[in-house]
Amino acid sequence: MQEEVSLKEASNFMSSWVSSYKEEQKQDKYQSMLDKFSKEDLVKNYEELLYEKFVLEDKLSSLEDENKLLKEENERLKVSLLVSNK
Repeated sequence: MQEEVSLKEASNFMSSWVSSYKEEQKQDKYQSMLDKFSKEDLVKNYEELLYEKFVLEDKLSSLEDENKLLKEENERLKVSLLVSNK
């Protein structure tokens, strides 16, 4: 019975260790990617992406507003059509 528990514990330990190792490798990969760029480049790229995000959000908002107006106009035209058909 003691041997089964030890095998189970060993298996859990190895599983945990492998997961930790894989996570460390992943973090090292990301860090090595970041190390290829200067901090100034990273900040500049981040700021450009942030600006692009705001522009896209603004465009999305405008399109949503336009969509709302078009839906309202469509409803008015439907009502007008119904009234004129009677």
